[in-house]
Amino acid sequence: MDNKLLNDVDCYIKSKRDEIILNLIKLASIPSVQSKAAPGAPFGENCAKALSASAKLFEEYGIKAELFKNAGYALAGIGSGKKTIGIFTHSDVVPAEGDWIYTNPFKPIVLDNCLVGRGVEDNKSGIIAALYAMRAIKEMHLGLNSKIVNFIGSNEETGMKDIKAFVDSHSMPDVSLIPDNDFPVSIGEKGILTFNIKAAKPFKTILSFDGGKAFNVSLDKVRVSFKYNKEYIDELLGLTKGKDEFTVITDNEIITLEARGIAKHAAMPEGSVNAAKLAADLLCKCSFLNEDDLKIMRSVSQIPSGYYGKGLRIEYCDRYFGRLTCVNGIVKTLQGYLNLSFDIRYGTGIDYDKMMDNIKLVLNQEGWYLANINNRPGFSISRESPYAKALLSVYREISNERQSRLYRSAGGTYARYLKNAFSVGTEAKYIERNLNMSNGHGGAHQCDESISIDGFLEAIKILTVMLIKIDKI
Repeated sequence: MDNKLLNDVDCYIKSKRDEIILNLIKLASIPSVQSKAAPGAPFGENCAKALSASAKLFEEYGIKAELFKNAGYALAGIGSGKKTIGIFTHSDVVPAEGDWIYTNPFKPIVLDNCLVGRGVEDNKSGIIAALYAMRAIKEMHLGLNSKIVNFIGSNEETGMKDIKAFVDSHSMPDVSLIPDNDFPVSIGEKGILTFNIKAAKPFKTILSFDGGKAFNVSLDKVRVSFKYNKEYIDELLGLTKGKDEFTVITDNEIITLEARGIAKHAAMPEGSVNAAKLAADLLCKCSFLNEDDLKIMRSVSQIPSGYYGKGLRIEYCDRYFGRLTCVNGIVKTLQGYLNLSFDIRYGTGIDYDKMMDNIKLVLNQEGWYLANINNRPGFSISRESPYAKALLSVYREISNERQSRLYRSAGGTYARYLKNAFSVGTEAKYIERNLNMSNGHGGAHQCDESISIDGFLEAIKILTVMLIKIDKI
């Protein structure tokens, strides 16, 4: 690899350090969580605002951008070659409720050389990385045989209708990078199955059992309410004594039991603690629950147990993708009936129909109904792909991690809708972080989401050189 090129790109990006931080803070300050559709804002006004602000940034730095308001995406590009290289990023974020410690979710701050705030990693960092990689290529006159187009979406977290609209209206790039994952390079993604289940009978003693905002975040807080009863209070206080994960709140009309678990991204749920299961396990010990409510709580204790689908009898390990994962992200009481959401990530080797048969069998036995099934099959690219090899070589050279390998991901990115699509990171993890957070904090989809500034700058350099490398193929 050309050492002068590496040094020049590194110097260019470091010279823009303050500007990069300010622009990422600017985008991360917009609370772009999906909300009610409005004219020109199919995924809500804040999602449209973040999308518009992202496109405007490219325009401000001399990169032409076009906004497709009604479809919820924007395109920004440089170059004019016959081959097209795509970069796919998104400006929407998951909800930000929870116990944030360091800052308000949408008031990002710099702390110990890290940025903290919702979206600073997933995936507004991807937008800024694409902007500065494209600027580096353009302003440093590095030479380009291809056209580079950056897609900025606003519905990645809650349906990907934006990328579907793009694919229906435009030619796919010849090769694409998605800076919305981890380094070095992902060459495949698990399938993603989501659905809801509904209890067959309504609650009788329990008034409500609610928590969670997103399918793809393991449930970390639930609140269960009952009518005021002194005996209920005494029993709940006795069962929760000395247990920090529970709080009992009372007034003259309502008793509320709050249970707190640990959130993790559904793609990597290991270490998470499901708050619904915590609450259900405790309530199964309560003498005041009637038999119907007790049966529902037993199911809530059993069905989401573990990380790997044991409660639904769908445990499976794929030779390429590893273990199937299963996460409950939302619980909600609607007209007295309890509903739970599930996010299942499964390898391409699993028999989908057999998996669904097992799920239906368990739910039938437990007395639950299945609804709102949505399946997005996974994909896998050969390790022999010249693009995959080129991208890996760039990462190995810059990181000096000579043993790093191509991998297949549990995450769900825009890559599954494209051809020759490879997802990469926005933080070089070999750059040491100064900020250490407690379990359940700091990651994508977690409270106090954060990104190392030095690791981010290094990632922009890697992305820039990756674009230059695949331009030559």
